[in-house]
Amino acid sequence: MGVALKAEHVVIRYITGDFKDIGIKEYVVRKLTGNYHVHEFKAVDDVSFELEKGDLLGIIGSNGAGKSTLLKAVAGIMAPTHGWIAANGDIAALLELGSGFDGDLTVKENAYLRGAMLGYTKEFMDSTYDQIIDFAELREFEDRPFKQLSSGMKSRLAFSIASLVNPDILILDEVLSVGDGAFQEKSAKKMREIMGQGATTILVSHSLDQIRDLCNKVLWLDHGKQIAFGETQEICDKYEKFLRGECGLPQRECVEQSEPEPVVKSHSEPARTRKHRRRIGVKALVACLVMALFFGSLAGRISSQLIPALQPKSTVEITAKEGTGTVTYRGASVDGTWYSPQETLVSDGGWTEDPEEVTYTANGQEPLVIQLPSGVERSLTFDVGPDQGVAIVTCDGETMEFSMTIDTDWELGYGYSVPASETISENVYVLIGVISALVLFALFAVSCYCRPNRAPRSTQPRELWGDLLRAVCCFVVVLLHCTCNLVNSFGESVQSWIPHLLMNSFTAFAVPCFFMLSGAYLLRKEHGIKETWRKRFPKAYIPLIIWTVFYLMMYGNFEASSYGTMFYQSQVSHLWFMYSIVSIYILLPLLSRMYLSLNHKAKIYLLIILLVVPTVLHDVPHLANRYVSVPSFALFWPDLGLFFLGGFLWDCREWFSNRKKWSGVAFAAGFLVTVLFTLYVSLRDGVPNKVFISCIGSIGVVLMAMGLFGLGYALEPKLQTCPNVLKRLLLTLGESSFGIYLIHIAVMHLYNHGTIPFLPLYSNEGNLLQMFIGAIIYFAASALLCWCGKQIPGVRKIV
Repeated sequence: MGVALKAEHVVIRYITGDFKDIGIKEYVVRKLTGNYHVHEFKAVDDVSFELEKGDLLGIIGSNGAGKSTLLKAVAGIMAPTHGWIAANGDIAALLELGSGFDGDLTVKENAYLRGAMLGYTKEFMDSTYDQIIDFAELREFEDRPFKQLSSGMKSRLAFSIASLVNPDILILDEVLSVGDGAFQEKSAKKMREIMGQGATTILVSHSLDQIRDLCNKVLWLDHGKQIAFGETQEICDKYEKFLRGECGLPQRECVEQSEPEPVVKSHSEPARTRKHRRRIGVKALVACLVMALFFGSLAGRISSQLIPALQPKSTVEITAKEGTGTVTYRGASVDGTWYSPQETLVSDGGWTEDPEEVTYTANGQEPLVIQLPSGVERSLTFDVGPDQGVAIVTCDGETMEFSMTIDTDWELGYGYSVPASETISENVYVLIGVISALVLFALFAVSCYCRPNRAPRSTQPRELWGDLLRAVCCFVVVLLHCTCNLVNSFGESVQSWIPHLLMNSFTAFAVPCFFMLSGAYLLRKEHGIKETWRKRFPKAYIPLIIWTVFYLMMYGNFEASSYGTMFYQSQVSHLWFMYSIVSIYILLPLLSRMYLSLNHKAKIYLLIILLVVPTVLHDVPHLANRYVSVPSFALFWPDLGLFFLGGFLWDCREWFSNRKKWSGVAFAAGFLVTVLFTLYVSLRDGVPNKVFISCIGSIGVVLMAMGLFGLGYALEPKLQTCPNVLKRLLLTLGESSFGIYLIHIAVMHLYNHGTIPFLPLYSNEGNLLQMFIGAIIYFAASALLCWCGKQIPGVRKIV
């Protein structure tokens, strides 16, 4: 029938202490002296259950067992501290019936007030008011002040209003015991009518007869812990024996936790405990060493870009010798790097610029002034030929004459060497890297010594299908960056470009699938503004900004404008996806509330506007060889559409689990469409065309991502039964996917600029097998770095 409600390892924790009873001065004094205690009380402790549509769950237990607290979490009134609750449908909760009334208003006015609080319109209340007042048996009291009613009458009115709902999931907390015996019988009959309409119901009651009569499943709680969950008759019999004292509590039914959390945290630990905690294990030392070597290498590479950029540049003056002919300057080369005239120009001296040829030609005796970067092999390139003359070049106080007169014209000119500048040896950059590694190792070790214990792992179980998809997509991204230039070989023989086309088409689903996974996880519940800006947004944005700075410096970009604009736009090509996700995070409070307020049809309409229409506007014109202008703000629509598509697919996840083959068909169809579309436009244009591979909103790419999403979710039951070693591996890769995406380019960059002769890795060269092996090694190295980084306080925030 499908899962209507699922709760996994739900923990609801309250923090209690003596701060409320003391002032800020006393708090500071106690904090400094270690005499301030904080206690954690778990009202609900590791509760898991699953209900199918139409199930009636009864929750039993003594007072203080956590029943009402659990219901508030199910109703969405409060969020679990750990664990998660997923509901498939609308929820109506009948909790604390007597709340929300104004004692000075009349019964009729309170009925409308309470109806408005429950979301009923005035028109609906007008049409149902007589039914409400008659059911509550308060017709003769409707014009009296509400405070004059007895407690039973108040509860009858509240129940009568609340029972008008027709939800998918109904939550009842001791509401069938309101009023006298006759009204209780009538209220029970009303609830049976609601349940008879197929609603999944959760009932809290101290009446075992009521539980036996109405429920087909029972959850037994005791002091927040789950004692049993299962069939009604068996559990009710055990509970009755427990109440009569004939037996003790049965063995608790719970899932084993890898690291149990302490119930009480004290800020005044014994000296022996503190001493024991301040030992650094071998694992932490190895992690510190690995991360120190990595960041030390990064520091060495950045210094090799930064120091030359900070060195003074040579001012070069170029003058045409009078009466010798034309002098045309084309540019400069410094240690193999080409600099166009515009990049080095200080003053054009009246020389004539040719924008198409990117050259400057002398127009008189005024010098052309440029600044030449430092380097060992430096040369200036001029046009040479019969009409060319003599250039007088002054560089670093030395004056030279270069004659460009030869019998034939050279199309790209000829280079003339100028004096080398003082340069720094490569050994200096190596020394900087070594010193940085040593300093960082010491800092990392000290941080581990001061804070050796990580926070206990959350009791919330991971959805392994999500971790699997994150790992797959992350590896595909690395593979993409190892093979992204292969598509440029389309012009070669068929035997060579067909495999390249298939490889590039296959890797296109990764980024769209990341967007969809984000939507599937984030659109399950409403996100508050405070929560978003305090937790979720910094968690993604801070490491993104830090790694943007690293990449800018690593690539030798030290322009202030790049660092100023990086806060709102990507300055590094592979990070554009992360900046788009951060933009969605900014809008998350609005997007989550909007999405959860829509019904199924409205969500489909939203996807048509944000995803289907942009896809058609992209794919059809390119197939028809026509250009369609799209507003710039609409470029963000496919990203947002994929985000909402992930939430929509999560709502329809049961459909996927029952139709696994259709997910495979969708992936295969998307792959085939991407290949055929790319092949068609490439052959038509006569050049490689990656427009259907690189566009995340293209129909083929979206179909592949949808198919992979469905296949991943369908594998969840099998993944839960796989060996613990594989589960831990998936968990580690899933938690590290964000960091792997951020740092894998740095790993590739450092390797490509180093020398490891015994381990040749291929990136955008070699055959497909060699590049695939290289991608595996880069992925594994990035994952190892992320794992090591998570062992070090401070570093774990950015990986």
